[in-house]
Formats: sequence, structure tokens, C-alpha cells
Amino acid sequence: MQQKLPKILYFIIALIIMIGSILVINNQESATSNGQLTIEILAIDDTVISSKSVNFFKGDTLKQIIEDNFDDVLFESSSFGPYLTGIEGYVTPSDFSTYISIYIDGVYSTVGIGQIDIRDNITITLKVESNQ
Repeated sequence: MQQKLPKILYFIIALIIMIGSILVINNQESATSNGQLTIEILAIDDTVISSKSVNFFKGDTLKQIIEDNFDDVLFESSSFGPYLTGIEGYVTPSDFSTYISIYIDGVYSTVGIGQIDIRDNITITLKVESNQ
């Protein structure tokens, strides 16, 4: 019985760590109130692919807002949260020579889509940029 106790304890600790990791990965910022924001999608040459003013509601995530309002939306899961790999006909190439960057009110975002604070009257720009 004494030898089984440490194994059971290790199993329980591992299970708690695993569940905690999943919760952290899936945790996304959500809107704390209703509002409206603008989402722009720019090609690599800065031409506008799409621009929409979108209403959002308390509890919405930016990922949900994008999926509900744009076509051909592709997300991949990563340890940092959702990673946007395709939208409105653009798909990130497998060599990642171009990618979709995020700007909030014209400032490069240091956080991913899952961590952006959704506020009234902000502009989210999703811009295709080169890795070179």
C-alpha cells in the first residue's frame, strides 16, 4: 500500500498540472461591456482587403468576433493562444514567409488575439507582413 500511495499522488499532481495548463492555454480575454470596433485587413502592399465596423457584446472574444464577421477564417492553436493563419482569402504559407500581424489603433500588438483587451471604438488591423 505504501508503494502505491506515491504513484497515486504523482498521478493526481500531474493531472492537476495538465488541467491547469489547458485552462491557461484556452483562456482568452473577453469583452467586459457592449461596444463597437473596427477590424481592417491589409494586404502586404497595404491595400485594404476588408474593413468592417463590428458590434460586440459582453463576453465576446476577438476570435469569435473575427470568425463571425469574416470569410475563410483559419486559426491554429498554440501555447500562446489562438494564432490566425487565414482570413478573407489569405492563408499563411507553410514556410511562414508571410504572416498576419496585429495592430491596435496603429500600434503593433505585443500580445496575441486571445489576449487583446476588447474596448469600444478601437481599431484592430490584421496586416499581412513579410518575415524577410
